Amino acid sequence: MRTRLRRLTGGVCIAGLVGLIGIVPGQSTWNAQAATTVERSSPLCTRRTSPPKVGLTLVGSRPLADRLSEITFRSEALNGATVAASVLLPTNYDPSGATRYPVLYLFHGRSGDHLDWYKKGGIATVDQPVITVMPDAGTVGWHADWMGAERFGPDKGKPPPAWETFHIRELIPWIDANYPTRSDRAGRAIAGLSMGGYGSVLYAARHPEIFGVAGSLSGQLDMLAGYPFVPLVQAYAGNLFEMAPPDPCVWGDPILERVVWEDHSPFQLYPNLRGVNVFLAAGNGVPLKVNPDPVQLVTEVVGEVAFRRMAQGLAKRLDSAGVSYRTHYTKGGHGWTLWPTQLAALYPYILETANAAHASAIGADFSYRSAEPHFSAWDWTFDATRAVREFTYLDQVGVGGLIASGSGQLDVTTAALYPAGLSYRVTFNGMAPVVVTADGQGRLHFTVGLGAPILTQQTRFDAAAKSGFPSVAVAITSAG
Repeated sequence: MRTRLRRLTGGVCIAGLVGLIGIVPGQSTWNAQAATTVERSSPLCTRRTSPPKVGLTLVGSRPLADRLSEITFRSEALNGATVAASVLLPTNYDPSGATRYPVLYLFHGRSGDHLDWYKKGGIATVDQPVITVMPDAGTVGWHADWMGAERFGPDKGKPPPAWETFHIRELIPWIDANYPTRSDRAGRAIAGLSMGGYGSVLYAARHPEIFGVAGSLSGQLDMLAGYPFVPLVQAYAGNLFEMAPPDPCVWGDPILERVVWEDHSPFQLYPNLRGVNVFLAAGNGVPLKVNPDPVQLVTEVVGEVAFRRMAQGLAKRLDSAGVSYRTHYTKGGHGWTLWPTQLAALYPYILETANAAHASAIGADFSYRSAEPHFSAWDWTFDATRAVREFTYLDQVGVGGLIASGSGQLDVTTAALYPAGLSYRVTFNGMAPVVVTADGQGRLHFTVGLGAPILTQQTRFDAAAKSGFPSVAVAITSAG
């Protein structure tokens, strides 16, 4: 796991057959496995064929400073590797559980680790009524369940790491089980610097029901900026310092598998963030303190200017989607003289959100998009059967139904919104009514047919991309 956890010690990275048909739930009009498809992939990676394992084992802990400790785990999501997190407790911390504290998951940047905020950011002196958890995220982990494993090079044959699974499905439940945290989304925030800022906004976009606040501190928010040249360099330069073959196995080849990159881009997933309070901080590229290293100085200037533009670009998209956000634009270059001041500006937003009565509400009439075959949001679960990897677009999802755009078949399990045992009529584009009964948890189960499969991999991702897919309006009404 050395190259998965500790690789490339750089700083900032270089930056259809369609039909409009509603089908009866449980029926399918095509066989995805039998279809002749055109789905391209990089010849350098073997795609992941099974979901990551989940299981976190405590290995040990040690004090780092007053109120600050280091906890070490063994993670199944990371294939049994040892991984750590630093935890900062509030002053006058009450471990009894009588007081429940908001929690902030605070990430380091590229080439960093869980100790960066302690050794470089002065986190031990921060005094806020918040439990701050600073996990490892890999030097170039990119907050992803890696798409595939190397076919060549030093990690040939090793299972790909799953950083998203480690953070979301292993670490957060462990922290909630072992510390008196606020386990509701209003009391859970996520933030990070540079790579960690990207990952924080990404996690909130993929899991909006988990986080009340997502903060980017000089984050590299647009992984497809400078497409295709810059993403190609990012994908294929990762092993140069090891004199090893290229390894585009995080999200695949940015041209052949652009859909995977888009599915991990806040610039694509921004509609998912409605209901999350987003914090965008960036400097202007003018360092607060001159760095004597000319290479690092250039990085501080050029990197921060680029990342500020990314923050401004994402803010425009958030405006268009009705997402709540705040900006914090100041002087400063891409470095540790800036990031602690950004964090200090973030904490009040976290506490304000934690104290807002409405912040934990389940999303109503939400929008969500994903290219994963299985995904969930706001307590709804979706299983997409497609011929190739492509996006499914969901709009106006709520107690009265939803609008789904995509191809193939979508199996839906609603949130627990309906009285158990009561029957409801579900229609598809006003036709093919079926009656379904709420299960013991108050959930409905039905299938949406999105017409014949599209057999070629998705290549259009602009604002009008959704219009190229069939769309089905699902209405849910009482059958009583």
